[in-house]
Amino acid sequence: MLALTRIVPIRRNLHSGRQSLPRATGRRPRAPRFARWLRLVLPAVSTVGMVVLVGWILAEANPTFTQDLFGQSQLLAVSDIGGIPTRIDSSPTGAQVRIDGAALEKTPLEVSLSPGRHALKLQHPDTLDEEDTVQVSGTAASVDINLWRRHPDVVALRPVYPGAFFVDARFLNDGQVAIVVGLPVQPGAGNPNREVWLLDPHSGQMRKLDVPGQDFRASSMSVAPDDNRVAYVRMGSSPPFTGTGWSPGALANATTQMAEPDSVWLASPGSNLPSRKLFELPPADPPSTHGTPERIADLSWSPDGSQLVAVTRQAGPSAHARVFLLNPSAPPGNDGTVAQELVALPAEVVPGSATIAPDGGWLALIAHAAATPNGSDLFSLCVLQLRAGGGFRDIAQLGSTTPAPVLAPVAWPPRGETGDNPILFAGPAPAASAATGGIFGIFGTLRPAPPPAGLFATHLEPSSVADVQPLRLGRAINNFGLVWRSETTLYAFAPEDDGRLALHSVDPATGVVTDLGVRVSAGSMQASAGLSVRWDTHDGSALLLAHTQGPSLSTADPTSAPLQVYLVSFVARDSSAALGR
Repeated sequence: MLALTRIVPIRRNLHSGRQSLPRATGRRPRAPRFARWLRLVLPAVSTVGMVVLVGWILAEANPTFTQDLFGQSQLLAVSDIGGIPTRIDSSPTGAQVRIDGAALEKTPLEVSLSPGRHALKLQHPDTLDEEDTVQVSGTAASVDINLWRRHPDVVALRPVYPGAFFVDARFLNDGQVAIVVGLPVQPGAGNPNREVWLLDPHSGQMRKLDVPGQDFRASSMSVAPDDNRVAYVRMGSSPPFTGTGWSPGALANATTQMAEPDSVWLASPGSNLPSRKLFELPPADPPSTHGTPERIADLSWSPDGSQLVAVTRQAGPSAHARVFLLNPSAPPGNDGTVAQELVALPAEVVPGSATIAPDGGWLALIAHAAATPNGSDLFSLCVLQLRAGGGFRDIAQLGSTTPAPVLAPVAWPPRGETGDNPILFAGPAPAASAATGGIFGIFGTLRPAPPPAGLFATHLEPSSVADVQPLRLGRAINNFGLVWRSETTLYAFAPEDDGRLALHSVDPATGVVTDLGVRVSAGSMQASAGLSVRWDTHDGSALLLAHTQGPSLSTADPTSAPLQVYLVSFVARDSSAALGR
């Protein structure tokens, strides 16, 4: 408490008719009025300043002290009376917590929140800021978030055998990485062969996934997200053909050898159950006339493991592809419950490029057409609804002279809800000039950055003509590997002039890009064309994928183009160095 002593003013002595003059008595002259006022006010101001300073120090130790001091509560989301107990943890600990914009203490933290949705923000000097929403219901809630480090670990993966190569790599639900390894084709064997290995990102250990009765040569293999099922393709046999496309038996007026089509089988690893045939490729309508058999080139599981997509390929002058939707839980039969043909394309699908939306409702793929009215050797980004009679759209041309990305360059809506939400994708920017072809096109693979590409948004089910046309977001170029970290946070990579990759945050409404200060070094991968990213945002990991050479769709096995794979870990691992062994 401050007490001010009463000040009694001293009146001057006035004499009638004249003013008294100061006497020369040896005493100090009276101070001016301002100086006397300053001597009185300065101690009071200093005292108030000390109170504010002490309050600031206490507020740093206890943020609620500020509200108590000034009698105003800024923590509108926090209610000590009638709130729901909520625990907020982070790794690393010591992250500053903000709920609905109000600053609280640091993690680990226990607060009481009112029921409903709350905006959560965590800030730590060694990690990226984390923004998300917390849904508080009628019971106690708990939030535990792995914050992404600003200096991630980057490890190049190597095949388990000398001479083997990577065909595919993708995350499973438990954070493991399923890697499809290709083995060199032995002379006279003809058909390619594949194996599946599982990588534990925490320990760095790899183990082969044993498929019951694997005495076959699988041309394609895919592990279900829960890793308890493996789908694989058994290549069929076909009659020999001459250079004219006619079989020798037909020319000799003899009975033509019957061809056995490709088939899809299901196996349960680690069990004694025999594999069962799920699907056999039906003949095309109209049938092929140039002698090249149709093959099943790719298999993809939906994120929940309830559906399986099979993509076929038929090369040659009349190259085409078909997309089938398979139901792994349906009993075999011919009633349409096992397989549905969704679309037949007068183009080929780049093997491995298919990606399925988190809700399983849509499929994105890259199609390759040798000749179109707009040019030759064109790659296109397409989307297909995964149901009978669903829609199909060619949403963007990806160019012709540059090899296509390994994966369809799309970011599905956050929380896996497609519905009316738009998807985001990376495509050639309108202002970018097309690269020249000819022999000089070979130097395109030596560029340290991919061709200029912009960010676009488009609706899966447009309701107007305006919705059909993709809308460009901002003017940023060369961002790729888009992913939703949360409902409000969108990340992307971009190449730097020094050969590293920068992690960017993208505003989904305006396209404004913010450099997060994170740099990833992955050897010579940045110079590879078609660089793509698979994400596991829950565990803070990413797979950088690029072909060491462009896939040649004219070969009998276009999936044989080896993949270069790097694992990027934004969260702490037990032994990331072991991954490269």
